[in-house]
Amino acid sequence: MNHNFQMEELKDPIPADDRRGFIEAAMAITRLDEAQRHLQFSDLIYAPGARRREAMAIAAVDGAIARMESLCRVISDPEITNVERGSRVAADIYAALRLVESWPEEGPTTSDVVELFSTADASAGRLMRPDIQWSIEEDSMWIVEQIKVLSESCDPWTAVETIRAIWASGRFLGTSRRMALMIASWVIAKGFQCRWPTYGLSDEVKSNLDRFRDAAQISHHWSIELTSALSAGFAKERQKLKDAHAERAALLALCPPTRTSSSIEPAINFVFEFPSFTAKLFAGRLDITPRGAKVVLDRLLETNVIEVDAGARNRKFTCRRVL
Repeated sequence: MNHNFQMEELKDPIPADDRRGFIEAAMAITRLDEAQRHLQFSDLIYAPGARRREAMAIAAVDGAIARMESLCRVISDPEITNVERGSRVAADIYAALRLVESWPEEGPTTSDVVELFSTADASAGRLMRPDIQWSIEEDSMWIVEQIKVLSESCDPWTAVETIRAIWASGRFLGTSRRMALMIASWVIAKGFQCRWPTYGLSDEVKSNLDRFRDAAQISHHWSIELTSALSAGFAKERQKLKDAHAERAALLALCPPTRTSSSIEPAINFVFEFPSFTAKLFAGRLDITPRGAKVVLDRLLETNVIEVDAGARNRKFTCRRVL
């Protein structure tokens, strides 16, 4: 990982507290990036939980409060009913974050950004009207241009300023803050030149929303607040990454794989992505028969790795230890 900014290379106009903020943020993101790189199964057992936490925090910044268990249920079964609005909004944002993770190295197209907004705003359905569709396409073109500037410079300062520009733009029918935070994972990874998506910022923003509202008016104030949030958020996520690996080991100790149950380890990995799930989803993702799925699920139930609700049909299984 190469940050391309040594102390002697920094320009004089950057204040000392600003410089310290960027250096501390770079150190925190380096540690998180290296931990994800070196710890096995990080993409399976850490990334989905980090994405869920980020989605809930972004939804909260937008005024929608979600519950983790309800969010997990919607993610595993989008057609589920009787779910509070906040959890459904967070599920839309979760799907949008997955789209951002798939953006190419050179950045998104206008269509990619329109799709991002459409996915994140699915519960509102505001893209039905032609005049709104035109406005969203115009706003998406604007974001693509912002990202082109970042791609040309590829430095942390431009990344932080790109997030501020989107946040303060007032675009996307008043959801510019949400768009800024959803795109932030890609922008930060690009600017700080790290390999993995970076989550942890939005929870810090949610906890200090008034400060970020005020700081967005002045670039220097914003960079101080944002780099401080990045440092704190990445440090917390690094600990959560370690905790996820420890929890995986604990679950495997509760229900160790044997020669006759080779699907146990994939099943443990599966519950980190889908802590709440149906037998049908479980069998499909593990590529096993319904009968084989029942054998594995019964073993997980016997060892208290998961629990099941009382419904007779389409029963939901839940692993509360990873919620």
